[in-house]
Amino acid sequence: LISLLKAYIHPRDVVIFLPWGNDFFANYLAPRAAFRTYNIGGDKNLIIAQQHWPDEMLAIKEGVIDQNSILSAVELLKKGRVDVIILPYFDMLWSAHYWPCMDKPLDSCFQQQKEKFRPILEQLYSIQGLNIQVTPLFISCKKHA
Repeated sequence: LISLLKAYIHPRDVVIFLPWGNDFFANYLAPRAAFRTYNIGGDKNLIIAQQHWPDEMLAIKEGVIDQNSILSAVELLKKGRVDVIILPYFDMLWSAHYWPCMDKPLDSCFQQQKEKFRPILEQLYSIQGLNIQVTPLFISCKKHA
């Protein structure tokens, strides 16, 4: 996962993982892949972090990924407040405790989440100026260089 993230995220990039929540896995991934993120794990940490989030990030409801939330995230990209949007197929809280693909092939492990993201992915493809990459573990979205 870390090497795959490094292929799509440059050191010091600001990244958001959507949908956001108690994203405990972000605490592990960010320093190892050398990026910065609005996402954080731990209830108290999250409350403190939200005090510093831009309005577009605050407009995205916890645990929600829909057409409105992805548009708020794209606004963060356009305004330069984030460099990369990541839509992980894995859960950012529970995957830190148990990796769901231990007993399954990677191709079939995240089918349900990929289907859930299909309308969001189609919406992203319809927005000009975005570079979208689909990987086995997540969708990455950036502005065209």
